[in-house]
Amino acid sequence: MRIYLDDKNLHGAFYPLTTTNRFEELRIGLFSFRERWKQLAVKQSYDLELVNDSSIADFTLPVNLIPPASLELASFFKKGQPDFYGFLAINQLWDLTVYNPSMITSDRGLWDDQSFLNKHIHVNHTGEHDLLVHDTAVIEHCFINTTDGPVVIDEHAHIMAGAMLRGPVYVGKYSTVKMGAQLYGGSNIGGHCIAGGEIKNAVFLAFTNKSHHGYIGDSYIGKWCNLGAGTTGSNLKNTAGAVRIWDQSSSQYVQASNKAGVFMGDHIKTAINTGFTSGTVVSSFANIFSGNQHTPPKFVPMFTWGLDNGEFYRLNDLLEEINRWMEMKKQYLTDIEKEIIIQLYKQYFK
Repeated sequence: MRIYLDDKNLHGAFYPLTTTNRFEELRIGLFSFRERWKQLAVKQSYDLELVNDSSIADFTLPVNLIPPASLELASFFKKGQPDFYGFLAINQLWDLTVYNPSMITSDRGLWDDQSFLNKHIHVNHTGEHDLLVHDTAVIEHCFINTTDGPVVIDEHAHIMAGAMLRGPVYVGKYSTVKMGAQLYGGSNIGGHCIAGGEIKNAVFLAFTNKSHHGYIGDSYIGKWCNLGAGTTGSNLKNTAGAVRIWDQSSSQYVQASNKAGVFMGDHIKTAINTGFTSGTVVSSFANIFSGNQHTPPKFVPMFTWGLDNGEFYRLNDLLEEINRWMEMKKQYLTDIEKEIIIQLYKQYFK
């Protein structure tokens, strides 16, 4: 069975994440939208192929509809016209955080337990939900509570001594949770990340660092971001009212949920003690710093260089900086990635 995941009309609503990522690559719960369909097929030994061309697909499915873990693929596709009853619709940017904690719990049923252990002598563990630790992960003396949801620690992850994790939580491959870090429910740390300070219901995509103190909650952070020490994001207004978030598709602020933190694209850097107001949207390739201690605006444009003088990156400087950051994690900017950045830059400043 060949299926095509259609992301038509979703790019603007999920800006800034979709500037450099396909919607299907975004993660919510334990999987990306694409991975979840593949894992469903693996669990059921169902012959399913995800294709990138709708003209050769047997079915075209809206990529933002999440199938329930109990979905029987054979019955679902046998109907001819799929019935999406019981699917979860992710229609707005903040839906990615609102539903993230419950998706970690529900995705547990799809998780492949092979090579994962359930007992750990160096962990102070309480709670009825599962604690799954890959046998290559390094777990020092830490505190893990699975009362409210599972905790999954993936391949070669490192949980340092004194860290505190309260499920539902996911820590990705080759990621590090620093000493004394506090990861509350919904903390969803992608591969090759560093997580420190206080995190609550926040998704970090791959290669992002939050190494130091500071609070990030109800937020979605793109790839290759580096949050300086003390970087903190508000996720709640003083009035406890609905938070407004920039909507790129309508070029205006729209009302979101009453808890919404920071939404960052890829390759964003913040200076020490940066403080974001609730519902801030930071476009890709921005460098946030201010000699005058300015609070970042609720919408930060692409290629922003500092907050004081309305400056933007020079293209060559940006590319050199990205290469330096990637080399620190033994990664390199591919020719295709470089060309995408160049074209985005030219289009933005044309």
